Amino acid sequence: VLLQILLLKEYLEDNNIEYLVQRTKAKSMSFTFKRDGTVVVRIPYLYTKDLANVVVNKYLDKIIERVKKKKELVANYSNGEEFIYLGQKYKIMVVVSKHPKVIVIDNVLYLYTTKDDYKTKSKIINSWLIEKAEVIFNILLDKVFNQMKNELDQYPTLEIKKFKSVWGLCRIKKNTIALNIDLLHTDFECIEYVICHELCHFKYPNHQKEFHEMVNRYVDEKALKGRLKTYRFKK
Repeated sequence: VLLQILLLKEYLEDNNIEYLVQRTKAKSMSFTFKRDGTVVVRIPYLYTKDLANVVVNKYLDKIIERVKKKKELVANYSNGEEFIYLGQKYKIMVVVSKHPKVIVIDNVLYLYTTKDDYKTKSKIINSWLIEKAEVIFNILLDKVFNQMKNELDQYPTLEIKKFKSVWGLCRIKKNTIALNIDLLHTDFECIEYVICHELCHFKYPNHQKEFHEMVNRYVDEKALKGRLKTYRFKK
């Protein structure tokens, strides 16, 4: 078993993958991935040779693939890094300045920052995105709601959130829709589709046939749902 654990570590090191090994009371081995691509390997105290062989022979290629994809989508906000905003690709140019701000001109996103470190730049970018989301999401909500107002009872309250796995949520009892701020990386039509999707839930809480029929009266659900899946952006 010790030999297999050493083999696991050697394999990760040979592929330039940073890792942490932790012992756990769980019955099975598990892997999690930190923001920087580091693999956290959790090994049961009762680690068996059979389990070690399965991990080494079956899962390591998947770990390597996952780490590579993770690193590709981690934002550092460095010079020349790609940044997607409203469906368009921009190159980041970092400018050290006493006046932090973000300016988009042509195909360049100028990031004015007091310090050229991730924490400072991330804070500036996030503040800028929140400011933009407040304006853009409210404008598009107003547009989509007015198109659908004959089928809806009440104008909803808008919340802007950071979600990991959903683009939006509808809270019917609170008459609220929440939109993922990451929608700012997609285009206007995709944002409108998500808004339409959430608004339709006020009439049909579940995804029954009538729900999809209502969505498709206003947008091409299949096309836009598919387009949303194509967006891969760093964050």
